Amino acid sequence: MTALRAREPAIKHEDIVRIDVQRDGRLVLTVEDGTVQRWFHCGGTSVNEVDPGGDEQLSLTQELKESQAPFQLLSYRPGKRLVVRDDAGQGVVRKGFRKGRSKSAHLRHAHVATSTRGNGFVFPELTEHRLSSDSLVFAAIDGEPLRFDGSSADLFFLVGAHLRLFQKMPIDPSLPVFEAKDELAVLDSWRGRYEMALGELPGGWRDLRQELGQLTTRIAVCDGVLAHRDLHDGQFLEVGGRVALLDLDLLAIADPALDPANLLAHLSLREMQGTRGASSKRVLESGEALLEGLGRGEQPSFWSRLRYYQGTTFLRLALVYGLRPRWQHLVPELLVLAERCTAQMRRELR
Repeated sequence: MTALRAREPAIKHEDIVRIDVQRDGRLVLTVEDGTVQRWFHCGGTSVNEVDPGGDEQLSLTQELKESQAPFQLLSYRPGKRLVVRDDAGQGVVRKGFRKGRSKSAHLRHAHVATSTRGNGFVFPELTEHRLSSDSLVFAAIDGEPLRFDGSSADLFFLVGAHLRLFQKMPIDPSLPVFEAKDELAVLDSWRGRYEMALGELPGGWRDLRQELGQLTTRIAVCDGVLAHRDLHDGQFLEVGGRVALLDLDLLAIADPALDPANLLAHLSLREMQGTRGASSKRVLESGEALLEGLGRGEQPSFWSRLRYYQGTTFLRLALVYGLRPRWQHLVPELLVLAERCTAQMRRELR
């Protein structure tokens, strides 16, 4: 890893790709210059570059220093998470967490590993839990991101069908239950971070949050199922005609509409971004195929619950991407979609 630079960092506004807020109130800027990413702590009048290899809140960094093995940095969130791939011919991915946070992630991944062999999605093989470095070790999966082309409808039908199987898996009662009120708590957490970073909320956000809060009491009660809780297209890889599902750190028991709603909202976002050919036609076809594969459309109250969670997801994405300067122009459209889902829910509840 690159050593921390001693010189005063020069940050160009156009290079900032992400703004995060840490628990102590400091901002963390992710800066991208070409293909190189760098990270900076901003607090008061000081700006300090963060070296992933020197992050004292992540024990995995010390283990990597001691091993001196070559690796590729896949993902880094200062003070929260570090993901690397061992490129020394072992095909190993290591995921490091903040101290004390690896146990719950291990339990979630282990639960899926013992329940889904040969059934539906491909999951990363969990090979080791290293308490000493608060990290999980997985066998690497080599695959391609889901695409939006002539075959995307078939692929997303498969995702929907596999998701239905995923939702039928046995449930470990020790898993947390995630309800509509918890979804609102996530929104409020993002609201706090957004206000700390940028101040005033986007116009209309607060009113939509209030309306969704009122509609929460009208959501039909249903049996909870296994839920990924962070399901978007980036969590999938196509592997030899099969689909792998990644990142089970937030596994929970939740409404069957939660995961498909989150994924559908992200498909609309990809259309706005123009990601991997995500045209309006392809996204519509993919979303319809996903729901067809899931096969829950005939169940009572499914559509109103789906609209609710789509609305909360769009409202969350408006803040998430409001903190990503390159995509801030999408915020008004995301709020329009949140309002549209809320209006559809109101009609379906009449």
